[in-house]
Amino acid sequence: MSVQARRAAQVRAGVRIEIFTIIWMVVEAAVLFTSIYGLVTRSRSEGSAIGIAISASAILVMPWLAFTKRRIAARIDSGALRGDAASSLTCGYMAGAVLVGVLLNTLFHWWWAEDVAALVFLIFLFQETREALEEARGDEDDE
Repeated sequence: MSVQARRAAQVRAGVRIEIFTIIWMVVEAAVLFTSIYGLVTRSRSEGSAIGIAISASAILVMPWLAFTKRRIAARIDSGALRGDAASSLTCGYMAGAVLVGVLLNTLFHWWWAEDVAALVFLIFLFQETREALEEARGDEDDE
């Protein structure tokens, strides 16, 4: 691979990471807004056996998928696949937060549990998004 082609690939990877980061920021804003709205209005959602099953499945599948993607990314030296592996792991954490909130709401009728679980998850997600953005900008500075 020529130096120009390698540089172009690095630039494209940095752009993809920045786009990914912007998308996550929009998701974070939506979760923050809906969680705060739910707490302020004391909204009560209904428990869902299907939601519990899907969340429990995601807790099992997503970390396995992340590990598999990470292993393949290392083999083929793909930063994009490493980033996708991180997204899969984040999805697993998100499923855990959802499951905790839905179970607490369903079992104990704690109407606020899902919103609080989402806000706690946002702390993790904010940090991950900030690190991804710093990494993308750091890679650009290295060029």
